[in-house]
Amino acid sequence: MEITIVPEPCVGEEAKFEGDVVVTLPTYPQRIRYAKQCGLKVGSDGKVDVNGDHLEALAVLADLTKGHIQKVNIKKKDSGEVIDSVELLYVDSDCDPIVTDLALKLTHGFKPTKNLSA
Repeated sequence: MEITIVPEPCVGEEAKFEGDVVVTLPTYPQRIRYAKQCGLKVGSDGKVDVNGDHLEALAVLADLTKGHIQKVNIKKKDSGEVIDSVELLYVDSDCDPIVTDLALKLTHGFKPTKNLSA
């Protein structure tokens, strides 16, 4: 399933970015495998344990997230610079909060909200 998501760093009046990202949703088995690849633990409730220092896990998740991103449509509010590819999103350190948001959502699953549309 493919959806359009507005990453958290693009939400609100104080947001430094605007726009959205089209992603393919990972399945439950994929999310569990991703968590395992990252060395994260999944509780009996199906939720990923995010306690502790997980920088390496976040790096692995960010790599896994790349394969789910289909289209990038982000603009920096201060400069007007357009980020329109996965490559630009991943090399521009200003976009790290967006990549982090997407990577965490990949593991925890996407939930229907006002920031999500199919």
